[in-house]
Amino acid sequence: MPDDLRSIRYPYPDPPQEGAAITVAPGVLWMRLPLPMKLDHVNVYALDDGDSWTVIDTGFASKRGREIWGKLLAGPLAGKPVGRVVVTHHHPDHVGLAAWFMEQGANLAMPRTGWLMARMLTLDVQEVPNAEAIHFYTRAGMDPAVLETRKTERPFNFADCVAPCRWATPALRMATRSQWAGAHGIFAWATAMPPNTPRSGAAMTIW
Repeated sequence: MPDDLRSIRYPYPDPPQEGAAITVAPGVLWMRLPLPMKLDHVNVYALDDGDSWTVIDTGFASKRGREIWGKLLAGPLAGKPVGRVVVTHHHPDHVGLAAWFMEQGANLAMPRTGWLMARMLTLDVQEVPNAEAIHFYTRAGMDPAVLETRKTERPFNFADCVAPCRWATPALRMATRSQWAGAHGIFAWATAMPPNTPRSGAAMTIW
């Protein structure tokens, strides 16, 4: 294999710094939010709609996440409001602050099955692991001492990092294409699959 094909090449040598943005195309900003795990960041984007922004994904609902968005809104986003939030799928690092933006007047656009999954998981709050989780840990060979500790500890809950939401019906439907950011050629396409296909419409591609 030629040497120039042996590694991934990136158009930008460095990612955006915390609270900053990189313009990847006219009216298209790339930003990055931290995550408290091995996968330590999520990429988010803002599309300039003229008098407002469309934000693509949001990061976790956390004090730090809100503070970083405050810096972004006052800095690279130049104080313009966010008029729409596009959530590509239901994972908490993508949907986490959608409700926070909605409280400030933004509309939500999200695949319907992803919206339903996020709604379900937000309501499923557990103070201790349920019987199914304990059974899974046992079958997976968890150390007995660790298992005994886990039985009384509060597990991770989706609602711990996803803001409580007035879950309005999302605007994006399967197989619907919309253009944002004026003439910049940025599209969102909801995944369209046969109705009985697993994960039908659960995610969306932005390009």
